[in-house]
Amino acid sequence: MIASAGGGSRRQGQWIWVLADGKNLEPRFVRTGITNGRMTEIIGGDLQEGDIVVIGQNEPGSNNRPPQTGAPFTQRPPMMGPGRGR
Repeated sequence: MIASAGGGSRRQGQWIWVLADGKNLEPRFVRTGITNGRMTEIIGGDLQEGDIVVIGQNEPGSNNRPPQTGAPFTQRPPMMGPGRGR
């Protein structure tokens, strides 16, 4: 908990969506810890092991890209081709 200027307290964290009963979305508040921008530690809140956390949605007919498989901070080989890698 973090004390606010008004003398009360406010919780540090964020709201997430969990798939409940296999078909309904339900908001839940979680306390968050460290993050690297891609993964965030959850240190508390109303989340149980096995809960399905929704991280996005696919629109029908959208051009879906495959998920990124590598770590975001690893080096990639140089691009080769006309005008590149010289």
